[in-house]
Amino acid sequence: MYLQEYKSIFELINSESFRKRTAMYIGEKSITRLKTYMDGYFASESIHNVTSPNTNPPFWLFFYWICKYYNHNGSYYNWDCIILMNCENDEEKALDTFFERFDEFQKFKPFKIFQCEVNGNEITTTDVKITKVVDGKEMPVEPANKAVVVEYDKDFGSSVYHMKSDKVLDRHYYFNYEEAIENVVKEYGEGLQWEETPATDVENVHKRIIDL
Repeated sequence: MYLQEYKSIFELINSESFRKRTAMYIGEKSITRLKTYMDGYFASESIHNVTSPNTNPPFWLFFYWICKYYNHNGSYYNWDCIILMNCENDEEKALDTFFERFDEFQKFKPFKIFQCEVNGNEITTTDVKITKVVDGKEMPVEPANKAVVVEYDKDFGSSVYHMKSDKVLDRHYYFNYEEAIENVVKEYGEGLQWEETPATDVENVHKRIIDL
């Protein structure tokens, strides 16, 4: 199978061909080389304004799964370095371990989704406190009109999406649902009216959000 037949980097990584012949694709069997390869792919998508299918749950949560699995606080390290440190700095062993952790990660499913509308009257300060880094500077994020909390199964934790219309303004991970709700209340104040997504719609709503 040729590389261009894969719909995304994740479909490639999940393929039997890539896992059996990793060095053929990235030069050597190395988790560091894999991370560099993936970073190049994501940079190319960004430059060309291309969005390919994501993992489910979305890949940005993989770092937090690795931190939780290895009881690491995440400071100064990315997922590849954390795995490598826990594999005695053996690049080949770390790559095989990445495949194991990645397979486990992809088994997490959204368990519950809670949404609340946010308006100016509910915001506790004149500016929303959430920020993002742009060109090395921390900048405030434009006011959201909706907050969405996704709770995952198997005690993986929860993600929070701050949204405006159908645009994701910012997102965060929390170790549990209670912490996620608490932080949304800190952002927007008391009195939020939460609506739980019906269980039959959780998967579809979750996919719509991560595809935005």
